[in-house]
Amino acid sequence: MLRAIALTLEQSGSASDAELARHFAAAEAHERAAHYFTLAAQRAQARFENAEALVFFRAALEHEPRADARVALYEGLGDVLSITRRSEDALREYDAALEIATDTLTRARVTRKQGDVYQVL
Repeated sequence: MLRAIALTLEQSGSASDAELARHFAAAEAHERAAHYFTLAAQRAQARFENAEALVFFRAALEHEPRADARVALYEGLGDVLSITRRSEDALREYDAALEIATDTLTRARVTRKQGDVYQVL
């Protein structure tokens, strides 16, 4: 029943990413919930709604099973925390991303971001 409601809302195009994420989460459709929480986090981040972005990134992490997507979520959390001058927290999220990142480019990008945070400490 909950999944059917979520799918109907998704097809209607009338629900926000956050609403869709919550409905898919309630229906235990974890990958779709993670997808919509990630979109909601990115939209909030783009609008500098940092507190909201943090909530959505963390919610996405609760539902995202894929390691590559988790890396991006940890990186997104680190980015928001860095902007809000929560440097120690940002470094922890970047560390979490590096623990599971496998490709060289991603590892280099996250390591550079860590360096940027250390410069302002």
